[in-house]
Amino acid sequence: MDNDGAPRPGFFHRLGNAFKKVLTWCFYLVVALFAIGWITLIIMGNFVWDTPDDAEPAWPTSSPSASTTPITWLHVSGCRDGWPSSSIGEQEACSDQGGVINYYVSAPGNFRTTCGVGSLRPRTLERAAQLNDGTGVVACDTAF
Repeated sequence: MDNDGAPRPGFFHRLGNAFKKVLTWCFYLVVALFAIGWITLIIMGNFVWDTPDDAEPAWPTSSPSASTTPITWLHVSGCRDGWPSSSIGEQEACSDQGGVINYYVSAPGNFRTTCGVGSLRPRTLERAAQLNDGTGVVACDTAF
């Protein structure tokens, strides 16, 4: 019994209370260490992992460079002499103009080529400029 006449709590009751206090202080310690870790990571991360302002990033941040401008080839059909005809696809179309020709126009660049579906048309504007014959007509790219 205590001095005031109340019975003292048992051993296991006191042990349980002590265990709760230890767990509470451990929880506070873990939370404090976690917060300190995050703060350290944020502060030190700004010094360690940031690149200088004049450093090049490891990934591209703008459009492709001038040496690799991709182009798209648009299919166009017309008469061989350049005469426009609304009868393309019909029998005897462009018979007086040398027949029908299928060609492709590049966007961008406005180059022309007759390289068909199975042929290798240049994939970049720079390669098309290399294969240009001076009149805007591009040869098939066989350098692959």
